[in-house]
Amino acid sequence: MGKSKIKHGKINPKKHEHNSAHDDSGLNVNDPNSKGEYSQRTDSASKEQKDKPMNIFGYLKRKSEGWWTAASTVVLACFTGVLVVFTALLYCVGEKADETAKVSQRAYVNCKKISPGTKLLSPDGKRATKIQYVLECENGGQTPTKSAIMSISSEEAPQQTVTSSVVLGARSTILAPGDIPIERIKEVNQGKHIRFFGWATYHDRFNGTPMRLTEFCLEIARVQGTTEDLSDPGGNVSFFSTACQDQTHPNCYDEDCADYGERTKGQ
Repeated sequence: MGKSKIKHGKINPKKHEHNSAHDDSGLNVNDPNSKGEYSQRTDSASKEQKDKPMNIFGYLKRKSEGWWTAASTVVLACFTGVLVVFTALLYCVGEKADETAKVSQRAYVNCKKISPGTKLLSPDGKRATKIQYVLECENGGQTPTKSAIMSISSEEAPQQTVTSSVVLGARSTILAPGDIPIERIKEVNQGKHIRFFGWATYHDRFNGTPMRLTEFCLEIARVQGTTEDLSDPGGNVSFFSTACQDQTHPNCYDEDCADYGERTKGQ
């Protein structure tokens, strides 16, 4: 049997190359005769692309997406600003409410009147020589005092000034007793008033509040008896007290008192 021989030869690669000089329409762009037609086709395609009607819906969609993004950003910024302002307002309202609560509930010490008491009789019991009295001081606030000190004096007996620590509960009253000679009582209706004065320092129950100060001056301005002779053991006596009319011993509270710094120093 004879063997078949394969003749080896060189393959021409040019026969297998893709002819890149031809476009999709088969024109040879390198052919001088085809260049003009190729240019015309290219210009025609560009014109057709330009003449193609714009897709208005796509354009509006793209524009609206950008607008909504911007609008959302603005709305979010405004909402954040409103939240900041609202939070600040809530803080201010809370601070104001807290301050209002302190003002309305804090302790207020005030000495308001002098009331007559029992007559003190002579050893034989035939005449009254003195009459007792009570000076009424109260805490008009809704919370008690703290570390309160009170001092009470009288022009009739300045050497008998009493200074002591006191406790005044909410809306409670403290009584400071004493006695006055009947003969001195008789002079009241002649214009010689009897004055009682003093001061009180105290803290209220709220933290961070300053020392409180009350300075007072009361006077017995008029006396009335059920008998013509006030020394009659059987008669009763009434006092009419009021705030002192002069400024020797003023009525004042807290920082409105001229000597607030001196009174509260070290307390």
